[in-house]
Amino acid sequence: FSIAEIREFVVEYQRVPHGRKGPWLAAQGVSGGQFRRWQAAVFSGDLDRGLIPREGGEMTVPPALRNALAKVDAARQDRDEAELA
Repeated sequence: FSIAEIREFVVEYQRVPHGRKGPWLAAQGVSGGQFRRWQAAVFSGDLDRGLIPREGGEMTVPPALRNALAKVDAARQDRDEAELA
């Protein structure tokens, strides 16, 4: 599918009435997972840059971000424990 086709596909999906979207996707031959990736790419602006993920797995978290999140969680836990004491 081209970028224009994917964008039009997502727009058409939005026009389908509630309760009929699943059967409409099945009739188009596109899986729900594939469509969700396309939809996310269209709405986030990544489609124009060609940034559609090829698989649905989780992405790895960079070590610096993982460490920062761990510090935030530890601080939150310390605060919660102090409130209980």
